[in-house]
Amino acid sequence: MIAKDPALDRRIWMLAWPLLLSNITAPLLGLVDTAVVGHLDSPVYLAAVALGSNVFMFLYFSFNFLRMGTTGFTSQARGAGEATLVVLLRALLLSTLVGSALILLQPLLSDAALWLLGGSAEVQGLARDYIGIRILGAPAALGNFALIGFAIGLHRTSVPLKMTVLMHSSNVLLDVLLVQVWHFDVRGVAVASAVSEYLGLAGGLFWLRREIFGAAWRALPVGALKQVAPMLQLLAVNRDIFIRSLALLTVFFFFTAQGARLGDTVLAANAVLITFLLLLSNTLDGFANAAEALVGDATGFTKEKSADELAMATPEQVAEQFNVTVRTGVHVAGIDTDKQRVLLPDDHLDYSSLVLALGADTWTPPLEGDAVGEVFSVNDLMDYGRFRQALEGKR
Repeated sequence: MIAKDPALDRRIWMLAWPLLLSNITAPLLGLVDTAVVGHLDSPVYLAAVALGSNVFMFLYFSFNFLRMGTTGFTSQARGAGEATLVVLLRALLLSTLVGSALILLQPLLSDAALWLLGGSAEVQGLARDYIGIRILGAPAALGNFALIGFAIGLHRTSVPLKMTVLMHSSNVLLDVLLVQVWHFDVRGVAVASAVSEYLGLAGGLFWLRREIFGAAWRALPVGALKQVAPMLQLLAVNRDIFIRSLALLTVFFFFTAQGARLGDTVLAANAVLITFLLLLSNTLDGFANAAEALVGDATGFTKEKSADELAMATPEQVAEQFNVTVRTGVHVAGIDTDKQRVLLPDDHLDYSSLVLALGADTWTPPLEGDAVGEVFSVNDLMDYGRFRQALEGKR
Protein backbone atom coordinates (compact mmCIF):
# COMPACT_ATOMS: atom_id res chain seq x y z
CA MET A 1 0.00 0.00 0.00
CA ILE A 2 1.37 3.43 -0.95
CA ALA A 3 0.89 6.15 1.65
CA LYS A 4 -0.76 9.34 0.49
CA ASP A 5 1.65 12.28 0.40
CA PRO A 6 -0.22 15.62 0.28
CA ALA A 7 3.02 17.55 -0.30
CA LEU A 8 3.86 15.43 -3.34
CA ASP A 9 0.29 15.77 -4.62
CA ARG A 10 0.59 19.56 -4.40
CA ARG A 11 3.95 19.47 -6.14
CA ILE A 12 2.55 17.37 -8.99
CA TRP A 13 -0.44 19.70 -9.34
CA MET A 14 1.74 22.83 -9.35
CA LEU A 15 3.79 21.33 -12.17
CA ALA A 16 0.82 19.92 -14.08
CA TRP A 17 -1.77 22.71 -14.16
CA PRO A 18 0.14 25.07 -16.51
CA LEU A 19 0.80 22.09 -18.79
CA LEU A 20 -2.87 21.10 -18.71
CA LEU A 21 -3.85 24.57 -19.94
CA SER A 22 -0.99 24.60 -22.44
CA ASN A 23 -1.92 21.23 -23.93
CA ILE A 24 -5.60 22.11 -24.16
CA THR A 25 -4.85 25.18 -26.29
CA ALA A 26 -3.28 23.10 -29.11
CA PRO A 27 -6.49 21.38 -30.27
CA LEU A 28 -8.45 24.55 -29.50
CA LEU A 29 -6.29 26.26 -32.10
CA GLY A 30 -7.42 23.61 -34.55
CA LEU A 31 -11.00 24.58 -33.75
CA VAL A 32 -10.17 28.22 -34.53
CA ASP A 33 -8.61 27.23 -37.87
CA THR A 34 -11.71 25.15 -38.56
CA ALA A 35 -14.03 28.04 -37.70
CA VAL A 36 -12.13 30.57 -39.81
CA VAL A 37 -11.75 28.37 -42.91
CA GLY A 38 -15.21 26.87 -42.40
CA HIS A 39 -16.76 30.28 -43.10
CA LEU A 40 -15.37 30.30 -46.63
CA ASP A 41 -17.75 29.56 -49.49
CA SER A 42 -16.70 25.93 -50.13
CA PRO A 43 -15.86 22.86 -47.96
CA VAL A 44 -12.79 22.21 -50.14
CA TYR A 45 -10.85 24.83 -48.15
CA LEU A 46 -11.58 23.10 -44.84
CA ALA A 47 -10.78 19.73 -46.42
CA ALA A 48 -7.46 21.07 -47.74
CA VAL A 49 -6.50 22.42 -44.32
CA ALA A 50 -7.49 19.07 -42.79
CA LEU A 51 -5.19 17.23 -45.20
CA GLY A 52 -2.32 19.65 -44.68
CA SER A 53 -2.72 19.73 -40.91
CA ASN A 54 -2.58 15.94 -40.75
CA VAL A 55 0.62 15.93 -42.76
CA PHE A 56 2.19 18.30 -40.22
CA MET A 57 0.75 16.42 -37.27
CA PHE A 58 2.46 13.32 -38.64
CA LEU A 59 5.73 15.13 -39.43
CA TYR A 60 6.05 17.25 -36.31
CA PHE A 61 4.77 14.84 -33.71
CA SER A 62 6.95 12.09 -35.14
CA PHE A 63 9.76 14.26 -33.79
CA ASN A 64 8.04 14.85 -30.45
CA PHE A 65 10.96 12.93 -28.98
CA LEU A 66 12.76 16.28 -29.03
CA ARG A 67 10.39 17.38 -26.26
CA MET A 68 10.26 14.11 -24.28
CA GLY A 69 13.97 13.32 -24.54
CA THR A 70 14.97 16.87 -23.61
CA THR A 71 12.68 16.79 -20.56
CA GLY A 72 14.20 13.52 -19.35
CA PHE A 73 17.85 14.48 -19.78
CA THR A 74 17.31 18.01 -18.42
CA SER A 75 15.55 16.81 -15.27
CA GLN A 76 18.23 14.15 -14.71
CA ALA A 77 20.97 16.77 -15.04
CA ARG A 78 19.05 19.05 -12.67
CA GLY A 79 18.66 16.27 -10.11
CA ALA A 80 22.37 15.42 -10.33
CA GLY A 81 23.40 19.08 -10.00
CA GLU A 82 24.99 19.05 -13.47
CA ALA A 83 24.84 21.60 -16.31
CA THR A 84 21.46 21.58 -18.05
CA LEU A 85 22.10 24.09 -20.86
CA VAL A 86 24.16 21.64 -22.90
CA VAL A 87 21.10 19.34 -23.09
CA LEU A 88 19.07 22.13 -24.66
CA LEU A 89 21.82 23.09 -27.11
CA ARG A 90 22.10 19.49 -28.36
CA ALA A 91 18.33 19.34 -28.82
CA LEU A 92 18.26 22.71 -30.64
CA LEU A 93 21.08 21.59 -32.92
CA LEU A 94 19.19 18.42 -33.77
CA SER A 95 15.91 20.29 -34.31
CA THR A 96 17.60 22.78 -36.66
CA LEU A 97 19.13 19.99 -38.74
CA VAL A 98 15.88 18.03 -38.93
CA GLY A 99 13.78 21.13 -39.67
CA SER A 100 16.12 22.20 -42.47
CA ALA A 101 16.01 18.69 -43.94
CA LEU A 102 12.20 18.78 -43.94
CA ILE A 103 12.25 22.06 -45.90
CA LEU A 104 14.63 20.62 -48.49
CA LEU A 105 12.60 17.42 -48.81
CA GLN A 106 9.25 19.24 -48.91
CA PRO A 107 8.38 18.44 -52.56
CA LEU A 108 8.94 14.72 -52.07
CA LEU A 109 7.18 14.63 -48.70
CA SER A 110 4.22 16.60 -50.03
CA ASP A 111 3.74 14.36 -53.06
CA ALA A 112 4.05 11.16 -51.02
CA ALA A 113 1.69 12.33 -48.27
CA LEU A 114 -1.01 13.57 -50.62
CA TRP A 115 -0.78 10.39 -52.69
CA LEU A 116 -1.42 8.37 -49.54
CA LEU A 117 -4.18 10.62 -48.23
CA GLY A 118 -6.11 11.01 -51.45
CA GLY A 119 -8.81 13.64 -51.91
CA SER A 120 -10.11 15.51 -54.92
CA ALA A 121 -7.74 17.28 -57.32
CA GLU A 122 -8.88 20.70 -56.11
CA VAL A 123 -8.37 19.78 -52.45
CA GLN A 124 -4.93 18.33 -53.15
CA GLY A 125 -3.87 21.46 -55.02
CA LEU A 126 -4.85 23.68 -52.10
CA ALA A 127 -3.25 21.28 -49.60
CA ARG A 128 0.01 21.37 -51.59
CA ASP A 129 0.05 25.18 -51.31
CA TYR A 130 -0.60 24.92 -47.57
CA ILE A 131 2.24 22.42 -47.04
CA GLY A 132 4.71 24.40 -49.15
CA ILE A 133 4.20 27.51 -47.03
CA ARG A 134 3.84 26.05 -43.55
CA ILE A 135 6.94 23.82 -43.88
CA LEU A 136 9.06 26.98 -43.66
CA GLY A 137 8.23 27.04 -39.94
CA ALA A 138 9.65 23.54 -39.35
CA PRO A 139 12.93 24.57 -37.64
CA ALA A 140 11.02 26.81 -35.23
CA ALA A 141 8.31 24.20 -34.57
CA LEU A 142 10.89 21.53 -33.69
CA GLY A 143 12.94 24.08 -31.74
CA ASN A 144 9.84 24.80 -29.67
CA PHE A 145 9.67 21.11 -28.76
CA ALA A 146 13.22 21.36 -27.41
CA LEU A 147 12.53 24.59 -25.47
CA ILE A 148 9.32 23.23 -23.96
CA GLY A 149 11.07 20.01 -22.94
CA PHE A 150 13.89 22.02 -21.39
CA ALA A 151 11.45 24.20 -19.42
CA ILE A 152 9.54 21.18 -18.10
CA GLY A 153 12.79 19.50 -17.07
CA LEU A 154 13.68 22.63 -15.08
CA HIS A 155 10.18 22.64 -13.50
CA ARG A 156 9.49 25.97 -15.25
CA THR A 157 6.12 24.75 -16.51
CA SER A 158 4.72 28.27 -16.77
CA VAL A 159 7.03 28.87 -19.76
CA PRO A 160 5.32 26.32 -22.08
CA LEU A 161 1.99 27.90 -21.15
CA LYS A 162 3.25 31.37 -22.05
CA MET A 163 4.74 30.06 -25.30
CA THR A 164 1.56 28.34 -26.41
CA VAL A 165 -0.59 31.34 -25.49
CA LEU A 166 1.71 33.57 -27.55
CA MET A 167 1.75 31.19 -30.51
CA HIS A 168 -1.95 30.51 -30.55
CA SER A 169 -3.12 34.07 -29.94
CA SER A 170 -0.89 35.35 -32.74
CA ASN A 171 -2.07 32.50 -34.95
CA VAL A 172 -5.71 33.40 -34.34
CA LEU A 173 -5.07 37.07 -35.06
CA LEU A 174 -3.17 36.29 -38.26
CA ASP A 175 -5.83 33.75 -39.31
CA VAL A 176 -8.55 36.38 -39.12
CA LEU A 177 -6.47 39.03 -40.88
CA LEU A 178 -5.08 36.84 -43.66
CA VAL A 179 -8.19 34.75 -44.35
CA GLN A 180 -11.21 36.86 -43.45
CA VAL A 181 -9.83 40.34 -44.18
CA TRP A 182 -7.22 39.81 -46.91
CA HIS A 183 -8.77 36.64 -48.43
CA PHE A 184 -5.66 34.44 -48.66
CA ASP A 185 -7.75 31.27 -48.02
CA VAL A 186 -5.59 28.23 -47.02
CA ARG A 187 -2.38 30.10 -47.80
CA GLY A 188 -3.24 32.60 -45.08
CA VAL A 189 -3.74 29.79 -42.55
CA ALA A 190 -0.34 28.34 -43.49
CA VAL A 191 1.45 31.70 -43.17
CA ALA A 192 -0.20 32.30 -39.79
CA SER A 193 0.96 28.90 -38.49
CA ALA A 194 4.56 29.33 -39.70
CA VAL A 195 4.92 32.88 -38.34
CA SER A 196 3.44 31.92 -34.96
CA GLU A 197 6.01 29.12 -34.58
CA TYR A 198 8.85 31.64 -34.85
CA LEU A 199 7.10 34.01 -32.44
CA GLY A 200 6.77 31.14 -29.95
CA LEU A 201 10.46 30.30 -30.32
CA ALA A 202 11.44 33.93 -29.67
CA GLY A 203 9.15 34.05 -26.64
CA GLY A 204 10.60 30.83 -25.22
CA LEU A 205 14.16 32.13 -25.57
CA PHE A 206 13.12 35.34 -23.84
CA TRP A 207 11.37 33.65 -20.88
CA LEU A 208 14.28 31.23 -20.43
CA ARG A 209 16.96 33.88 -20.95
CA ARG A 210 18.40 33.48 -17.43
CA GLU A 211 18.77 29.71 -17.85
CA ILE A 212 20.29 30.12 -21.33
CA PHE A 213 22.17 33.42 -21.58
CA GLY A 214 23.17 34.02 -17.98
CA ALA A 215 25.65 32.23 -15.74
CA ALA A 216 24.73 28.90 -17.36
CA TRP A 217 26.13 30.08 -20.70
CA ARG A 218 29.37 31.27 -19.09
CA ALA A 219 29.71 27.97 -17.22
CA LEU A 220 29.12 25.88 -20.36
CA PRO A 221 31.93 23.30 -20.65
CA VAL A 222 34.31 23.97 -23.54
CA GLY A 223 33.66 21.60 -26.44
CA ALA A 224 30.45 20.24 -24.86
CA LEU A 225 28.64 20.10 -28.21
CA LYS A 226 31.55 18.25 -29.82
CA GLN A 227 31.16 15.26 -27.52
CA VAL A 228 29.77 12.39 -29.55
CA ALA A 229 28.68 10.02 -26.76
CA PRO A 230 25.97 12.29 -25.21
CA MET A 231 24.52 13.02 -28.66
CA LEU A 232 24.41 9.29 -29.45
CA GLN A 233 22.69 8.71 -26.11
CA LEU A 234 20.11 11.35 -26.98
CA LEU A 235 19.52 9.74 -30.37
CA ALA A 236 19.26 6.24 -28.84
CA VAL A 237 16.58 7.31 -26.37
CA ASN A 238 14.76 9.35 -29.00
CA ARG A 239 14.76 6.41 -31.42
CA ASP A 240 12.40 4.41 -29.19
CA ILE A 241 10.10 7.41 -28.63
CA PHE A 242 10.13 8.07 -32.39
CA ILE A 243 8.93 4.52 -33.13
CA ARG A 244 6.16 4.85 -30.54
CA SER A 245 5.02 8.22 -31.94
CA LEU A 246 5.17 6.93 -35.50
CA ALA A 247 2.88 4.01 -34.67
CA LEU A 248 0.38 6.28 -32.93
CA LEU A 249 0.32 8.88 -35.70
CA THR A 250 -0.06 6.23 -38.39
CA VAL A 251 -3.53 5.52 -36.96
CA PHE A 252 -4.57 9.18 -37.32
CA PHE A 253 -3.04 9.33 -40.78
CA PHE A 254 -4.98 6.23 -41.86
CA PHE A 255 -8.20 7.65 -40.40
CA THR A 256 -7.77 10.87 -42.40
CA ALA A 257 -6.88 8.97 -45.59
CA GLN A 258 -10.04 6.88 -45.38
CA GLY A 259 -12.12 9.99 -44.79
CA ALA A 260 -10.60 11.67 -47.85
CA ARG A 261 -11.67 8.73 -49.99
CA LEU A 262 -15.27 9.19 -48.83
CA GLY A 263 -15.48 12.77 -50.03
CA ASP A 264 -14.57 16.33 -49.07
CA THR A 265 -17.47 16.75 -46.62
CA VAL A 266 -16.62 13.58 -44.70
CA LEU A 267 -12.97 14.61 -44.59
CA ALA A 268 -13.89 18.01 -43.15
CA ALA A 269 -16.20 16.43 -40.53
CA ASN A 270 -13.52 13.96 -39.47
CA ALA A 271 -11.09 16.84 -38.93
CA VAL A 272 -13.47 18.30 -36.34
CA LEU A 273 -13.85 14.90 -34.59
CA ILE A 274 -10.07 14.38 -34.39
CA THR A 275 -9.72 17.84 -32.84
CA PHE A 276 -12.10 16.87 -30.01
CA LEU A 277 -10.21 13.60 -29.49
CA LEU A 278 -6.91 15.48 -29.21
CA LEU A 279 -8.52 17.87 -26.72
CA LEU A 280 -9.23 14.98 -24.33
CA SER A 281 -5.90 13.20 -24.73
CA ASN A 282 -3.79 16.36 -24.47
CA THR A 283 -5.49 17.29 -21.20
CA LEU A 284 -4.22 14.11 -19.51
CA ASP A 285 -0.72 14.67 -20.89
CA GLY A 286 -0.17 17.45 -18.35
CA PHE A 287 0.14 14.89 -15.55
CA ALA A 288 2.41 12.71 -17.71
CA ASN A 289 4.70 15.70 -18.31
CA ALA A 290 4.86 16.42 -14.57
CA ALA A 291 5.77 12.78 -13.90
CA GLU A 292 8.59 12.95 -16.47
CA ALA A 293 10.13 15.93 -14.66
CA LEU A 294 9.84 14.41 -11.17
CA VAL A 295 11.10 10.95 -12.15
CA GLY A 296 14.00 12.51 -14.03
CA ASP A 297 14.91 14.54 -10.96
CA ALA A 298 14.93 11.43 -8.77
CA THR A 299 16.96 9.48 -11.33
CA GLY A 300 19.52 12.25 -11.58
CA PHE A 301 19.78 12.58 -7.81
CA THR A 302 20.79 8.91 -7.46
CA LYS A 303 23.14 8.98 -10.46
CA GLU A 304 26.50 7.37 -9.64
CA LYS A 305 25.95 7.87 -5.90
CA SER A 306 26.87 5.42 -3.17
CA ALA A 307 24.53 4.47 -0.33
CA ASP A 308 26.30 6.93 2.01
CA GLU A 309 25.90 9.78 -0.50
CA LEU A 310 22.16 9.11 -0.80
CA ALA A 311 21.58 9.62 2.92
CA MET A 312 20.07 13.02 3.60
CA ALA A 313 21.85 13.15 6.99
CA THR A 314 24.09 10.88 9.06
CA PRO A 315 22.83 9.41 12.37
CA GLU A 316 25.18 11.79 14.17
CA GLN A 317 23.67 14.80 12.37
CA VAL A 318 20.13 13.68 13.22
CA ALA A 319 21.13 13.21 16.87
CA GLU A 320 22.63 16.69 17.03
CA GLN A 321 19.74 18.36 15.21
CA PHE A 322 16.99 16.89 17.42
CA ASN A 323 19.04 16.43 20.62
CA VAL A 324 18.36 12.69 20.76
CA THR A 325 20.37 9.49 20.97
CA VAL A 326 20.36 7.48 17.73
CA ARG A 327 21.35 3.81 17.65
CA THR A 328 21.34 2.04 14.28
CA GLY A 329 21.44 -1.65 13.41
CA VAL A 330 20.58 -2.68 16.99
CA HIS A 331 18.76 -5.92 17.86
CA VAL A 332 16.12 -5.28 20.52
CA ALA A 333 15.50 -8.25 22.84
CA GLY A 334 12.65 -6.61 24.74
CA ILE A 335 11.18 -3.43 26.21
CA ASP A 336 10.49 -2.87 29.91
CA THR A 337 7.89 -0.12 29.87
CA ASP A 338 7.70 0.13 33.68
CA LYS A 339 11.40 0.94 33.98
CA GLN A 340 11.46 2.69 30.57
CA ARG A 341 14.27 0.49 29.43
CA VAL A 342 15.16 -1.10 26.06
CA LEU A 343 16.66 -4.54 26.58
CA LEU A 344 19.54 -5.50 24.28
CA PRO A 345 21.17 -8.94 24.01
CA ASP A 346 24.09 -7.87 26.22
CA ASP A 347 23.13 -4.43 27.51
CA HIS A 348 20.20 -2.09 28.06
CA LEU A 349 19.26 1.51 27.24
CA ASP A 350 17.17 3.77 29.47
CA TYR A 351 14.82 6.22 27.77
CA SER A 352 12.38 9.00 28.53
CA SER A 353 10.81 8.95 25.04
CA LEU A 354 11.26 6.12 22.58
CA VAL A 355 10.91 5.89 18.80
CA LEU A 356 11.44 2.52 17.15
CA ALA A 357 12.22 2.83 13.42
CA LEU A 358 11.55 -0.80 12.55
CA GLY A 359 11.20 -0.48 8.78
CA ALA A 360 9.98 -3.62 7.01
CA ASP A 361 11.65 -6.75 5.75
CA THR A 362 11.10 -7.74 2.12
CA TRP A 363 9.64 -11.13 1.34
CA THR A 364 11.58 -13.09 -1.23
CA PRO A 365 9.84 -16.07 -2.87
CA PRO A 366 11.66 -19.42 -2.96
CA LEU A 367 14.15 -19.35 -5.82
CA GLU A 368 16.27 -22.05 -7.38
CA GLY A 369 19.17 -22.04 -9.82
CA ASP A 370 22.79 -21.05 -10.10
CA ALA A 371 22.10 -17.30 -9.83
CA VAL A 372 20.14 -17.28 -6.56
CA GLY A 373 23.02 -15.42 -4.92
CA GLU A 374 22.69 -12.66 -7.55
CA VAL A 375 19.10 -11.78 -6.56
CA PHE A 376 18.91 -8.68 -4.36
CA SER A 377 16.08 -7.01 -2.47
CA VAL A 378 16.67 -3.31 -1.84
CA ASN A 379 14.80 -1.99 1.19
CA ASP A 380 17.28 0.31 2.93
CA LEU A 381 20.62 2.02 2.35
CA MET A 382 22.58 -1.04 3.49
CA ASP A 383 20.73 -3.19 0.95
CA TYR A 384 21.38 -0.54 -1.70
CA GLY A 385 25.07 -0.48 -0.79
CA ARG A 386 25.38 -4.24 -1.29
CA PHE A 387 23.47 -3.96 -4.57
CA ARG A 388 25.75 -1.19 -5.90
CA GLN A 389 28.83 -3.16 -4.86
CA ALA A 390 27.60 -6.17 -6.84
CA LEU A 391 27.07 -3.94 -9.92
CA GLU A 392 30.58 -2.49 -9.95
CA GLY A 393 32.44 -3.34 -13.12
CA LYS A 394 29.35 -4.80 -14.79
CA ARG A 395 27.04 -3.50 -17.52
